[in-house]
Amino acid sequence: MIWFIIFEGTFNMAFISCLYTLRHIEDQFNITREMKTMICVKFIADFLYAGTLIFFYDSAFIVLGFGEYFLIAFCLVLLYITAIRPVRLTYEPNLIVPFPINDELISNLESAMLMSSSAKYFHEFIEEELDDMKALSLFSLYVDLRIFYNLLGDPNTKYR
Repeated sequence: MIWFIIFEGTFNMAFISCLYTLRHIEDQFNITREMKTMICVKFIADFLYAGTLIFFYDSAFIVLGFGEYFLIAFCLVLLYITAIRPVRLTYEPNLIVPFPINDELISNLESAMLMSSSAKYFHEFIEEELDDMKALSLFSLYVDLRIFYNLLGDPNTKYR
């Protein structure tokens, strides 16, 4: 029993030290949040499992092996955190880009400019990074033509 507690404590400390080494990595894919959640779930599961073994060692709950259900629940929660939830999130629409990104969208400027968020970022890139006034005026002309084209497609417009 004492070896189990020592092993689990050492394992948890190694887990926390691994998380500590990840602190400088950009959290683009939410890996550190996922790791923190896994560590918290592991601590809770270890506490419940070891606590029942230490304090209720001769109860029917432990003798019949029901303490193992804490470990089964721990594994199921970890399965949800690391596999099921990320896969489920891939089927939800993205809040930034609410349409699927494909090769045509990436290679075609016009289809990328249809979204207001990508047009805004492209405008900021031209204005701040490139500092190119000619490109900025061409971009403005494109936006004006795009707005005019959309007005032509509207049957209620006076330009028809």
